[in-house]
Amino acid sequence: MGRRLWKLLFLLLPAMVLSGCSQDGGDPVVIRHKPYEREWYRSTTVRRGTLTPELVFSLRMTGVNRIQYSVADNGLEIDRIAVSKGDRVKKGDLLVSFISRELQERLEEYREKAWQDRLLIQHYERLQRVDKTADYRQELRERRREQRVTQLYMEEIQKKLRSNKIHAKRDGTITNVSEKLRDGTFQAGTSLVTEVTGSGQYRTETDADVDLRKGEVVQATGGGATGRLKVTKVKKKGLGRKIVMFKPVSGLDGISEETELTVRWKKNSQADCVYVEKKAVCSQDGRHFVRRMDEKGYFEAIEVSLGQEAGDYIVITEGLSGGERVVNQEG
Repeated sequence: MGRRLWKLLFLLLPAMVLSGCSQDGGDPVVIRHKPYEREWYRSTTVRRGTLTPELVFSLRMTGVNRIQYSVADNGLEIDRIAVSKGDRVKKGDLLVSFISRELQERLEEYREKAWQDRLLIQHYERLQRVDKTADYRQELRERRREQRVTQLYMEEIQKKLRSNKIHAKRDGTITNVSEKLRDGTFQAGTSLVTEVTGSGQYRTETDADVDLRKGEVVQATGGGATGRLKVTKVKKKGLGRKIVMFKPVSGLDGISEETELTVRWKKNSQADCVYVEKKAVCSQDGRHFVRRMDEKGYFEAIEVSLGQEAGDYIVITEGLSGGERVVNQEG
């Protein structure tokens, strides 16, 4: 209770002093600071020098799409799993191959028949050359017709066998391989392999005053990788915003198209400026204040004008000088 009373008296003292100063003939009033006034606050130093603002923004690849691969025949057997989660693949790369023993056996039978038809055709052709009076044209026509039919059957089976192989439809990243598939089993019609694809271009939105220009190269991190991207296009969006497109240059080949990248872009440096930690500034009704401290540790509220931000710091264009101490508002 006593401590609250002291705080109340402390707050009322300025009003009492002003009232006393307005009286004619009154003795001057001396205000003595209480020691505890200095202990409640932590301070930070106002700095002067070159400040390089940094803008942090995120990039996402455009046109991201998931492709689920499956097969329709439960009678197949797994032959080979050619990919693992995280692998980068090109269009046409083999992902998984299956075998059908029934189709394979039928194909071998047709190959044997095609070989026999070929031998018979060669046999009749030789007989025709040896005996000019013999006529084997009918036999040759039948054998050649059989050969064409057999070839059509073989092509049909080979097409079915090719369909039992899963190939990548586009360039992308393998994000999942079915656990059952890895264990040697699968269910027809269910997703066996998942691939994520994208356009290869990254996109972000920034304020219109962010001076990113076409051809500029920035550094980005994400997915455990650090790489470089080049600005390929800058387009105004309206309402003080713009769209910036990027293309990877190096260092990002191993990440998925779904990975969000973070860019820390340094703006033009501001030389010989006064700046302070942002947490030392408080704002109210569009005005900005700091609590400046004197050499004894007491403070007074000072209105300041603000410039651009740079990480944890903000430029003070009016109101403070380098080397002064201000109260940390979060202290």
